[in-house]
Amino acid sequence: MDDTWGHPAPLSNIAGGAAGLLSDSKARKTRRVGATLVRPGPQSEMGIEVRGLQDQALRAGPGRPPIKPSAAPMTRLSRKSSALRRASLIAAHRRTASTDRALAIILAGVAGCANAGGFILLGRYTSHMTGYLSQVADNLVLHNVQLLGQGVLAIGLFVTGAASSSFAINWARRRMRRHQYALTIGIQGMLFLILAGLGLSDMDGGMERLSGLALLCFIMGFQNATITKISGARIRTTHATGMITDIGIECGRAAYGWRYPGEGTRANTANLRLLLVLIGMFLIGGVVGAVGYGLVGYAFSLLLATLLFGLALLSGMRRSFP
Repeated sequence: MDDTWGHPAPLSNIAGGAAGLLSDSKARKTRRVGATLVRPGPQSEMGIEVRGLQDQALRAGPGRPPIKPSAAPMTRLSRKSSALRRASLIAAHRRTASTDRALAIILAGVAGCANAGGFILLGRYTSHMTGYLSQVADNLVLHNVQLLGQGVLAIGLFVTGAASSSFAINWARRRMRRHQYALTIGIQGMLFLILAGLGLSDMDGGMERLSGLALLCFIMGFQNATITKISGARIRTTHATGMITDIGIECGRAAYGWRYPGEGTRANTANLRLLLVLIGMFLIGGVVGAVGYGLVGYAFSLLLATLLFGLALLSGMRRSFP
């Protein structure tokens, strides 16, 4: 090809022209938006895909920062899914301080219900091992074999329940690690289901009360050991005496820190708040349990069983929530 003066064009000019055409072709296919290279897609216009961030970057104009995308409003379905996912973490194998608190609050309410149910149905507070230990000592001296046997039975079943919880957690930790705590929560639900079935049995009154006492003491020990293992011995739910003692200790620390502020002694306010919440939930659970067991008897245990089964089931389904 000749130039306008009739001389052949240099090969370098021909190569430069071809490179220019190639670069123009690439420019039409690829365009830089902000710091992002955008190539044409199935939904594109002039080589720019219509995407949220890139489109907003174009609208911002040159020399101005891109417009931040606004958060999409949560739909009812997404809110429900988020709530289910949070609930599924309560009995999960990976623990945090918040999930420990949530589980402890729920179990404290359940313990309050069950303890009140023991008094309404059996005339006994089944979480009160200090009282049963005193009963054993008193009736040993008084030679009251029947009450002595009840005290020994209650303490023995509480210890057996705690040992069973520890055994189940350690077994699941090595064989089904992701469900090690959900398993024990589900077992508690099954125990309350059995307790509800006592109301349908044809046992005589004395045997029914003895079976109910044994089962409730086993449940109390099982639950107290479960939350103790999960929280690393920081939280107990059926042992109100210990929680009230800890509240008194923190109040004493607060009083000392107020009187002598320069010595660095002060209350652990986070722990104090948790203890107050647990005591409050135990009390609320006791009121609910007294009303519920007073109205429908053993059948009220079905509500507690459903709650615990639900927590265990949600933990097992945790990966299915978006």
